[in-house]
Amino acid sequence: MVLKHHGILREDPWRWLRERDNPHVIAHLEAENAYTEDWFTRTGDLRTQVYNELIGRLEQTNSSAVYPKDNYLYISRIREGEDYRSYYRRNRYEEGEWELYFDANREAKGASYFDLGFLDVSPDGKRMAYAVDTIGEESYTLKFRDLVSGEDLPVSIEETFPEGEWDASSSFYHYVMEDETRRPDRIYRYKVGENPESAQLVYTEEDSLFHVGICKSQDGKFLFASSESKETTEVHFMAADAEDGKFRLIFGRRTSIQYFADHHQGDFIIRTNENAPDFQLIQLPVGEEDSRKAQILADPQEGIRLNDVLVLKDFLLLFERREGLDRIRVLSLVTNEVHLIEMQDAVYELQDAVNAEYDTCHFNYTVSSPIRPPATFRYNLKTRETELLRRTKVPSGHEPDKYTTRRIHAKAGDGTRIPVTVVTPNNLRLDGSATLYLYGYGAYGESVECGFHPAWLTWLE
Repeated sequence: MVLKHHGILREDPWRWLRERDNPHVIAHLEAENAYTEDWFTRTGDLRTQVYNELIGRLEQTNSSAVYPKDNYLYISRIREGEDYRSYYRRNRYEEGEWELYFDANREAKGASYFDLGFLDVSPDGKRMAYAVDTIGEESYTLKFRDLVSGEDLPVSIEETFPEGEWDASSSFYHYVMEDETRRPDRIYRYKVGENPESAQLVYTEEDSLFHVGICKSQDGKFLFASSESKETTEVHFMAADAEDGKFRLIFGRRTSIQYFADHHQGDFIIRTNENAPDFQLIQLPVGEEDSRKAQILADPQEGIRLNDVLVLKDFLLLFERREGLDRIRVLSLVTNEVHLIEMQDAVYELQDAVNAEYDTCHFNYTVSSPIRPPATFRYNLKTRETELLRRTKVPSGHEPDKYTTRRIHAKAGDGTRIPVTVVTPNNLRLDGSATLYLYGYGAYGESVECGFHPAWLTWLE
């Protein structure tokens, strides 16, 4: 079949396979399936052997790393045979048992589908907002729970976007709603416990190219409402203890200018690509709208992209990417010293870990490599000492030292150096005779991270 789009003719010889009810299509698929089964029959019990190997490497019962937030320590767990995690906490200043405050397995009972959008405990620790989708359409119901009694409040808000923030008083919750096209476009301020119809609309985005979001500064003093398109952002702010619920603009939107804000001792810390395609970090007093008056905290560096920043009381953590590899640069706001957090392997994948505190000298991060399963560490930003909090286990056994991983670069036709991660058993003869399993991806600006994949061990072995 020949198709025409935008004046261009394109031949698609496989178009007929889209006709699902066509007897010829069904016959073709049945023949393909028969061929596949015949081929695998020749391999004997290989499929069963590989399947058992894969299952044997999965840690089906596990707990997350413990993290502190306000007056509590938090942890989540999942047990073999369960589909979802259970969430616990206990007072960080007292010895006591872990208290179960949300069991996703119990919440999912009777539902044909269940997705937990988020759990958000209030600053005073007495209430929790949470969002669930029990239909599968990525439309969430926002609910609230009294963590003292363990009972849900008799109110819920339907068809919300899974994003929200408490105010400083733990009385108001800010949640996001979508328009008819499922674009997040509005933020409401709701006094918890009252009729949801009393919620106040505090932010609206009319431009269909932009979607809205809300977040809180690391120190908990400000709320940020953002409008973001593929290449442009605009951010408004409001004190977390404000009574009127009104947002104020930081900078007006300008095409292709992106910026993201946090707060530190009366100044906004802003990551922006203005005059810096790979982003720089600037500091500007709260309420100042002229970016030309900003102080540069971290200059743009050739070949290094600034992807994110974590603002702590005495430290800035800069999440950077260089030659396809993430790294964390630490800037002391007390001594102005700068250092990189060292990783065990030459190539690795940095993953999210919870860092919910502002006045702390500790930073949690999770890292894995092609030969080492994910591990969560607590890093002391002052002493530069690292403590292992949790490492994912491989129940059937795994010896990382049996393998070697390294980074090489392939040159593209236009001269671009493409990073390639190579993993081999230590006893492999590097003479070109071994089989190579090659995997790559390139779309949407995403990169393939070189983390741990249990299934790859079968091919390595």
